[in-house]
Amino acid sequence: MTAPVLPPYYEIPPAERTAALPQDVVMQRCGLTNDDLELLRDYGDVLLPENGRAPRFSDADPDGEVLGLALAQVGHRLAQLLAVLKTTPGADAAERLEALQAAQPDRFTELRDLLVCCYLSTPMIWEIVGYDGRKQHLPEPGEAESYLAGGLLDQVVARGPIYITPDN
Repeated sequence: MTAPVLPPYYEIPPAERTAALPQDVVMQRCGLTNDDLELLRDYGDVLLPENGRAPRFSDADPDGEVLGLALAQVGHRLAQLLAVLKTTPGADAAERLEALQAAQPDRFTELRDLLVCCYLSTPMIWEIVGYDGRKQHLPEPGEAESYLAGGLLDQVVARGPIYITPDN
């Protein structure tokens, strides 16, 4: 029995997408092979090497889950980007990145931005940089007063509620 052929991720309506897709489904939807992922991880390791407190790219996302989800968002440009990366000359990833930056700076920027954003989206890096934006933070007592005292919210208070609550 063969696996069903799935449409590319970018063709799936956003309401039907989920961030918790299994890695193999993401890879299939993106048309990625394990070699493609390893190529991208090699480039990530050159761009984001280990530097004391922070791990290298491939160690921050050891199973490639975040990378797979990031690549799924690239959509139709992924095939073009991979084709360019596979044909860029050089003996290793560092040389190929230098050649890519010299020959096609826009593609280099696209790759760099994708990999850096992916790296910064991993839970390991969030912990290192102290990012806790995904946790609920209730306002501290007196926190609102500083905003109200300066008049920052006067227009909002004067306008009143613009939404309907169950009590209305």
